[in-house]
Amino acid sequence: QLAMQALIWAWQETKHVTDAFAHAGEVCEELGVTKIAKSYTSMMNALDRYREIFIPRLREQIQALAEEAGGHYFELDGWVPIAFDGSRATTPRSVSNEQSFCAPNYGKGKRAKYGKKKSKGMRRKRNQQNPPQAQAPQVWITMLWHMALRLPWTWRLGPSNSSERDHVKEILREEAFAENTLFCGDAGFTGYPLWSQILDRNSHFLVRIGGNVDLLSEQADVKKLGGGIVLCWPKGKIDSGEPPLRLRLIQVKVGKTKMWLLTSVLEDRKLTKRQIVRLYKMRWGIEVEFRGLKQTIDKHTLRCRDAGRVLAELDWSLVAMAVAELL
Repeated sequence: QLAMQALIWAWQETKHVTDAFAHAGEVCEELGVTKIAKSYTSMMNALDRYREIFIPRLREQIQALAEEAGGHYFELDGWVPIAFDGSRATTPRSVSNEQSFCAPNYGKGKRAKYGKKKSKGMRRKRNQQNPPQAQAPQVWITMLWHMALRLPWTWRLGPSNSSERDHVKEILREEAFAENTLFCGDAGFTGYPLWSQILDRNSHFLVRIGGNVDLLSEQADVKKLGGGIVLCWPKGKIDSGEPPLRLRLIQVKVGKTKMWLLTSVLEDRKLTKRQIVRLYKMRWGIEVEFRGLKQTIDKHTLRCRDAGRVLAELDWSLVAMAVAELL
């Protein structure tokens, strides 16, 4: 019944979380839900305390119901297509949120110093009306999204300087996926550790790559041919004696843009070029999902001022969105 109250609370469209709690209490009374938290503080304390119990179990239940309801739509061309991507949600400026979510070295890294140096001549020496402010605390959201059912599948939350690749690796260690899962990602999800972890699970991946990815070619003119078999074998892995990853590089045209995609599916008959273009276009739906979270569910800026409650608010918002879309 506490989970029911939390879902109804997360669905409210009020500006303040306390008003949403009051409206949720009225709805619970109409539905005959009697064993609910009687105060906002008691509900949030309970959601914070039991977050690690409720959320994983509810995610598993949503996944099981989605597979049952999806039927043959659960797979696409023999694959279970799962996209991954990351985004951020802003939180209020409180001591708890700043300590938990702000990057401790914000503005002190090499890239930040380089940017300051490059823009020095363009910045005004004095700007009394718009003085510079510290970065607002933000929560990082890494989401895995079922591309065929268009549903949130699972997610991880962390501070603003979290690594989305590390979040995905954590999900792969802790959660179960079908063997015919095909993980689809943008150019941020690259690297031998992530790719090898996906292959160790007997799953496959399809990602976009740029010039920052070094690959070894078995053919001298692989780019002229528009793709071919390549090896991912960084120097550190060569020295340690670990085997190379044998992958397929394909050049495709999505809209008017030409891009290079890399997949672990080596056989063209199992994953054709046409299917690759279709899947990569479908991957864009996860961006729409984030827009729905931030605009439709109105969680671009979270309301809670305590870090634990912020995570509970965002977790239950994601569950509420997934449940509504599943229904």
